[in-house]
Amino acid sequence: MADSMFYDQGGVRITRTIFEVPGTQYQIRNINSVRLFEKKPERNGPIICIVIGVLTLAAVIGIFVIALGIWWWNSQKPTYTIIMNTSSGDVDGYNSPDLEQVREIQSALNAAMAQLA
Repeated sequence: MADSMFYDQGGVRITRTIFEVPGTQYQIRNINSVRLFEKKPERNGPIICIVIGVLTLAAVIGIFVIALGIWWWNSQKPTYTIIMNTSSGDVDGYNSPDLEQVREIQSALNAAMAQLA
């Protein structure tokens, strides 16, 4: 029987039996459930940069430091992770800053798991 393809983009493949990411393969039958986790970026660096900029605002450099802090803050994006529950515990299956892609992969994994049931 041919292995049904649920997802195949950017090095990630999901078939009826395998979840493959670059460098690793997981057997679909060993995955109990999948969930999405959002890791928010650390904001301490940009906050410190902005505070230093405000404190040195009397000097022209303060404006540049504030601008740097704001740019740094805006350039940080959250990372989304697919966490798979297996008999061995929770495993990080895939990470990406692209929420749409991670949701597509999660949906494909759920579809592959449903076919095994």
